Amino acid sequence: DEQHKKFLELVDVAKYNLESSAICDNNKIIQELEDYIDYHFTFEEELFENTGYPDLLLHKHKHKQFVEKIRQFKMDAESNNPLIAKKLVEFMSKWFISHILDKDPNYVEYVLNLKNDADKHIEIY
Repeated sequence: DEQHKKFLELVDVAKYNLESSAICDNNKIIQELEDYIDYHFTFEEELFENTGYPDLLLHKHKHKQFVEKIRQFKMDAESNNPLIAKKLVEFMSKWFISHILDKDPNYVEYVLNLKNDADKHIEIY
C-alpha cells in the first residue's frame, strides 16, 4: 500500500507540473514514474513468486503490457508535446488505480488464506 501511495503521489506531482505554466522536463517526470513503476512491479512479482501465487504469469503479463504501453507513450512524448505527456500521466494514473482495485485484491485474499491455513496448522500442534 505504501508503494501504491508513493506512485500516486508521483502521478499527482507529474500532473501538476504538466498542467502548470512552469517550465519542466516532461521526459524527466515520465522517467521518474517509469522508474518507480518498474521498482514496484519487480517488488510485487517477487512477492508473488515467494508465495506461490497461482496467477503470477497472468499478473506479470499485465505488468508487461503496461510497461509496453508506457514505452509507446514515452516515445511519443519525446517530441516535447505536453498533450502527449499529459495523456501518458492520465493513462498511468487510471491504469494503476484500476490495477490496484481489480487485480491486487486477489493477491491479498490469497495471502490471507495462506496465513489462515498456516495459523490452523500451527494450532494443531
